[in-house]
Amino acid sequence: MFLTEHTIAHSVKVANIMSLLAPTYHLIPTHMYILGLLHDIGKLNTEGTKIELKKSEGHAYKGGELLKGLDFPYWQEVFFHGHPEHGYKSPAMDLLNSIDLSVNSEGIVDRDRKSGSAGMPDRSRM
Repeated sequence: MFLTEHTIAHSVKVANIMSLLAPTYHLIPTHMYILGLLHDIGKLNTEGTKIELKKSEGHAYKGGELLKGLDFPYWQEVFFHGHPEHGYKSPAMDLLNSIDLSVNSEGIVDRDRKSGSAGMPDRSRM
């Protein structure tokens, strides 16, 4: 069971930025750091383990279901991240989506990298 080096670098960078920006969203930095670290947990390779994740669903859904089973308080943010069409909204979700979409697979912030309408938060809000 493992995460790739790129996924780990990406998640650590997302976690660091989320913890720094958490007060702007009236969120607890430590909570946002943990959410940032775990947001791509559904990318775990679970073959040969007792953990069963549905292969037909995306990593966000897999990770959300895994964390829901562990009573992680931000499991919905993991489950719905990257999928604004589902309509789930929260300050933590807004922060996660904006940072996740701005950090590439090597853990480098790229303000032009966008998979949707989200990007780095507008500094005027801070």
